[in-house]
Amino acid sequence: MGISIAFAQQFSGLTKSAVMTHIAHSWAHHGQRIDMIEFGQTPTMRKWASMNRALHLNIHLSHEWRAVIDITNSVKHHDITLADLPRNNLMLMRAIVRTCDLMVIPCQPIGVDVSSSLKIVQMCKQANTPVHAIITGLPAPKEQVANAINTLRNAGANVMHAGLGGMVTSANGMLDSYTVMPGHKRTPAQKQVDNLRLELDMTVASTMADEYAYS
Repeated sequence: MGISIAFAQQFSGLTKSAVMTHIAHSWAHHGQRIDMIEFGQTPTMRKWASMNRALHLNIHLSHEWRAVIDITNSVKHHDITLADLPRNNLMLMRAIVRTCDLMVIPCQPIGVDVSSSLKIVQMCKQANTPVHAIITGLPAPKEQVANAINTLRNAGANVMHAGLGGMVTSANGMLDSYTVMPGHKRTPAQKQVDNLRLELDMTVASTMADEYAYS
């Protein structure tokens, strides 16, 4: 039995999909069985996966009426199931938040992104689903980043220590069928993604231990 993680973002959807794909790529490189579930009519991740057949990633389209079923079935056969939530369907978002074990919100340290993220944090609190925020778009002014972190934490989100820079979250590379992960030479962008993956590994392990303890 695996774990399910939803990725949500109401302001900048392309960044969300790019962050999720980079983390999935890193997990796949380290032997995890990954299933990525995409919603909506724009096949961003499926297009990317079709051009990266060497990766052992399963990506498929789900629909509103079967979202919960698909996530529930996926965790039975994969180590980690990642759900890419649509921005404009609050009913579907609520259903997935209640179903998934964790919520991850990529958030740039700017007012409109933080404000929209707070709505998702509140939704997670109502569903009793742990929510974690990733600060993206780094580097950014220190005061701006600090304000974003404090606002998210005060609302009830855990802000990950590892953040991501613009090179990582850019959607251009993903749409051209690559991420920053391939290559033998270690780059700062690769290190950012791997650091975030390691931090998420600890979160996943803790969540699964809690679920086992209460099962």
